Amino acid sequence: MFKSLKNTQRAFTMTEVVIAAVIFALAAVGIAAMASNLRQPAQESAYDVTAMMIGKGIIANLRRTYSYSNGLGGNPHILSNITINSVTYMPYYNVYSDPQSNTRKFVVSVNWI
Repeated sequence: MFKSLKNTQRAFTMTEVVIAAVIFALAAVGIAAMASNLRQPAQESAYDVTAMMIGKGIIANLRRTYSYSNGLGGNPHILSNITINSVTYMPYYNVYSDPQSNTRKFVVSVNWI
């Protein structure tokens, strides 16, 4: 007539705690690795945007100041290097003639290191 009392609450064992800690650590390392991998493309994109803005400035300047008596391309016209935030941009342009339309074509390139 005595009822035995059974403990229905169950505590975590040490093995379960260790396994949960390992799973948490692996998830944290995976998230940190993904976050660090996202930084490189973002930095490259910033370099691309800066180079594009430099190129647009060069084109705007050429439109204002270029004289057709300057001749055509062949050898690129190398401009002064531009350093922004420790990154050196090396702009240059070339001019080509299009005899069919009697126009000149400017090709502007900006490389960086």
